[in-house]
Amino acid sequence: MDAFLETQAKAMSSLEIDSIDLDFSRRSVVQAIMHVATIDFRNAALDDSSRNQWYVRLGYYFGESLRRVSNKLHWATGEVDTALQNHPVISGFPSGVEAPVISICRNLIYAVNVLGQPLTRIDVAVQTWFDDASRWPQGQ
Repeated sequence: MDAFLETQAKAMSSLEIDSIDLDFSRRSVVQAIMHVATIDFRNAALDDSSRNQWYVRLGYYFGESLRRVSNKLHWATGEVDTALQNHPVISGFPSGVEAPVISICRNLIYAVNVLGQPLTRIDVAVQTWFDDASRWPQGQ
């Protein structure tokens, strides 16, 4: 987990996504995921490795943005004996769920990019996670 967080934090420090202000806000998370979801993967020169790198970077950014909403949230590895075992997740939500942020980003991008679902799906999903995170007030 430490290596993942260190590598992704370093990569994010120099990452630019269009003209999006990557300030760890809900709005910037939505904009970043929407930007990648509108890339035509079939015609772009993106192989599987490049796409996966986008999912991981966006997942880290999404997770770190959620973590900053409340000091009750933290990075963890998925629970043992689940599909998320050993995957980076955000844990500590009042509801008790874990946010598998990389998988969330991958699924949202797939839904929009491949299945043709509306971009609003991204906004609704991100808002739902931020709403759950904000049920823990910062500093409590």
